[in-house]
Amino acid sequence: MRTATLLGLMVFATPALAWEAMPVADLAGLTVRFADAVQSFAADGRTVYTGSEPSDGHWRDQGGLYCSVWPPGDSWNCYSLERDGNTVRFIADDGTVTEGVIE
Repeated sequence: MRTATLLGLMVFATPALAWEAMPVADLAGLTVRFADAVQSFAADGRTVYTGSEPSDGHWRDQGGLYCSVWPPGDSWNCYSLERDGNTVRFIADDGTVTEGVIE
């Protein structure tokens, strides 16, 4: 009886998120909706961020990291990428995570 109860609980348990590394190239052509903004990623490396302060920038794959630069600045900021289904997260060097949903 105890075994049947345990198996029943396992069947109905909510699965943990299955985060997997996401190749940076997979961003090409996507649009990601964040809590308060939307960002699109063109295959040619342009990116458009539409939020409280809209901005046009550039993105690239640098050693397997997603990197972006936003003029007038000229410093590139890089993030690891992970994906679970339609949810993607950008992970900064300090561990800060920003999640968005692919539209």
